[in-house]
Amino acid sequence: MPMSEPLMSVIIPVYNAERWLGDCLGSVVAQTEASLEIILVNDGSTDGSAAICKRFLRADPRIVYVEGPNRGVSCARNLGLDRARGRYVGFVDSDDRAMPDWAAEMIRLAEGSGDALVICGFTVIDLLARPTHVTEYVHDATRTLSRLGADEVLSVFQRRMLGTVFNKVYRREWIDRYRIRFDPEIDRGEDLLFNLEYERRVAAGFTILNRPLYEYVRRSGTALSVTFRPRIYECMAPKVRAWEAYIDARVSEGRRPEIRKAVFDVYGTLFIGCLWNAIDSRSPDAPRARRAYARSILRDETFRRCMRFSSAIEGNRTLRAIVGLGTASGLVAFDRALRLRRRLGPVLEGSRAIDHDPGVVRERA
Repeated sequence: MPMSEPLMSVIIPVYNAERWLGDCLGSVVAQTEASLEIILVNDGSTDGSAAICKRFLRADPRIVYVEGPNRGVSCARNLGLDRARGRYVGFVDSDDRAMPDWAAEMIRLAEGSGDALVICGFTVIDLLARPTHVTEYVHDATRTLSRLGADEVLSVFQRRMLGTVFNKVYRREWIDRYRIRFDPEIDRGEDLLFNLEYERRVAAGFTILNRPLYEYVRRSGTALSVTFRPRIYECMAPKVRAWEAYIDARVSEGRRPEIRKAVFDVYGTLFIGCLWNAIDSRSPDAPRARRAYARSILRDETFRRCMRFSSAIEGNRTLRAIVGLGTASGLVAFDRALRLRRRLGPVLEGSRAIDHDPGVVRERA
């Protein structure tokens, strides 16, 4: 196939990744599938990343280099999508590695899967653990290939196969037709939102290769218990709304109540974590502002709809009363009582719960 029509566009956002960028790009240019367009989007790097990108650019005619100011990974990926010419689109992060047959296998499956979203397994290498911890994620280890309909979306989500873009291949035709893009206002779980929107439009289920073809490397921590993030609810609520839209559009009527309840149970717990986060004393906001923000969450329509159907606060009469009344004062008093009882700083249960969002494998630093 002439290079004017590559089989796959591989989009790689780059930001201050000079320590590992060469390894990443080396794994992509060495793919067994040669018909690739490799789009490097330098998102305002201030280290030596640009020089590494240009070195690879000079050596490989398949590489396209784009640069601009730092606007975040979502904007960088969107810029790559605007430039993509391949029949399919895939994503690689600049501090990860793709296995040699990642592109070839994903394209092969896509060619035989119609409009199904093609997914592969992946390996998470946690360099922060001592010793280094390695975890493989697949959907079903007893099968080489899983073909699932939209009604099975919950099992895909629960096995952490839906919340990332690097282990998937997308048909550019659909991305362009429906103008599917990453939300630059969301900096946690933006991959899940992209995938739900793509699947809602395409509606052809999932083809999953239960073999890891991608290495996702954890090099630094950004858990909420380490780096406080006071506005995490704004990243969580859109995911619930996206789930509701997907369920209503693509899940069969008989399965909708079950899947909706399971989703509300997951995000109900995460939403309670958002409330604890809102009143956390590490917030730079004044106490009055923290209470006002917690109150806005308690009264938000998405939050209240989720709480009505979620099991997150069953058995906790105090939290049920606080949520029912929609007042932040009771929440603050409850937090103080817990701190006195446990002699801790800010209550951290919520932060830990948020870190276990199945839609996020882990965050980049």
